[in-house]
Amino acid sequence: NYPNEKVISTMYARSLFEDGKVSEALEVYDKISNDFPNDKVVLHNQSVIQKIKKNYSESLDIALKLEKIDSTSERTKALILELYMRKKDIKGYINYYNSLDKNFKLNRIIDAMTNYIAYQTDKKIKPFFCSKPMDHILITKISDFSSNGSDIIKNLKSDIKSKNNVWEPISNSTKGGYQTTKNLFLFEEESFSELLKIINSAVNNYKEHFKNSESFMIREWPKKTSIHSWAVTLKSKGYQGAHIHPDGWLSGVFYLQTPNTKNDEGSIFFTTLGYDYPSLNNKKIIEKRIKPSQGDIILFPSSLFHGTIPITVESDRISLAFDIKPIY
Repeated sequence: NYPNEKVISTMYARSLFEDGKVSEALEVYDKISNDFPNDKVVLHNQSVIQKIKKNYSESLDIALKLEKIDSTSERTKALILELYMRKKDIKGYINYYNSLDKNFKLNRIIDAMTNYIAYQTDKKIKPFFCSKPMDHILITKISDFSSNGSDIIKNLKSDIKSKNNVWEPISNSTKGGYQTTKNLFLFEEESFSELLKIINSAVNNYKEHFKNSESFMIREWPKKTSIHSWAVTLKSKGYQGAHIHPDGWLSGVFYLQTPNTKNDEGSIFFTTLGYDYPSLNNKKIIEKRIKPSQGDIILFPSSLFHGTIPITVESDRISLAFDIKPIY
């Protein structure tokens, strides 16, 4: 009896989609589009479902129609670029990317895809946000900023255990481990406030270290930022798949506990290939691995794909991740 039938139908289609019934969801969206052909929500979901069904040309046509209706959406422009990439239409990707305003090129999802194209092909394209993200990784230690690092780590481990730790949270990359849900810097414990000061110092050190970089990540550093942090506790065989932090500008990891392992187990890895991007040239997939120690702080661009090599020993790997986010 709800008066707005379009709202109910859209909610129903979304529920079908979240239940994995993508074809049925598409049928509902198609019916809605007969009466509302320019509805942005419907068009976006039609395009996404066609992408999932690997109908990339149909998906791209819908996304381009959506762009004509709303030319200000970063999400739509990122979707269009992704579809050019999935079609392996590199010329189309480059032409569309070069047509974008610079503010859209600062988008971290767009930058991750563009770096992937740049590494995978011989075509001339220069990512705008950070064209050489592998060269913008910086390793420091808590001892560089505090003389009582051991006590801070001990207190942090205790305080993290008292928070809401969720096993393999939905929509996150953590597998075989726990992750906290709330921004740790919103809690009142002294350990978090002490760590916040250390991270702010580490970020300032990062900006100073790369002050001569031509990367717009440095040159266009936001005037106002916020910081969000969460803890990850990986158990034996736990890992994180390659992912980026699209809402961040600069990301980092502080290591509270690192098990003694063989080879690269427990390492953080950085790569040009993430999610389920199509392979264009297997010989040009670049990966860098860093095996951290307790107290290490590793900073890197938020657009850089990263993940964790699983550990096989029966010991926890505890880290605290954080994002520096722009405030607009």
